Amino acid sequence: MTNEQRPHIVVTPNIAHVWQAKDNPALAQAYQLSNFSPPDGWPVVEALRLLSDVEEIERVTGADLLIKLCELPLVVSFVGGRADSAELAAARLCRRNPQLRIGVVEKAPNDELMEAELRTALIRRVVESDSDIVFVGLGVPKQEQLGVELFQVMDRGVVICVGAAIEFAAGTLQRAPEWYAKARLEWLHRLSSEPRKLARRYILSAPYFLRIVAQEMYKLR
Repeated sequence: MTNEQRPHIVVTPNIAHVWQAKDNPALAQAYQLSNFSPPDGWPVVEALRLLSDVEEIERVTGADLLIKLCELPLVVSFVGGRADSAELAAARLCRRNPQLRIGVVEKAPNDELMEAELRTALIRRVVESDSDIVFVGLGVPKQEQLGVELFQVMDRGVVICVGAAIEFAAGTLQRAPEWYAKARLEWLHRLSSEPRKLARRYILSAPYFLRIVAQEMYKLR
């Protein structure tokens, strides 16, 4: 996709995104425009396997996607991430891969995102970097809204909405130990790390997602 002379947008769905998209037009639009949407949650993986009878569907997290893509000789930009996470992530990843080049690193604080002129200038700087990939980590749905705006004005390149992946790459937020992932309990580690942010989201999104899956299964009967 990075070689094509047209832009692309990538999202990584989980059950919370499915719940949030019903009331957020920007998030829904990002999913409608996305060229590639690998599932970033085991419930989504299992639902897709159940509804499609395709067993080969695998989980691809935004964090894994960022690391893997930054092993390639590409020009990448980072937008978002708390504090100095974007700068730290860029420096770390360039040390691992000397062929990786950085387009721009933008913290994108809230005041810059809220002020129309500053937001426009931010978008212009990112577009002018002519990056192969732009990683946007602002949380849902802010990252998808900005991702769509970038997608609409870019001539080429890929915008990937990656959530906390920039902070994971920087080391400013610790990812769950590997055994959590193998046991499919990464969500529990995230919840214990950020209970205020995630508890309500998980409580509301799980029943909604189960209802959607049940409705789709009923249609297939």
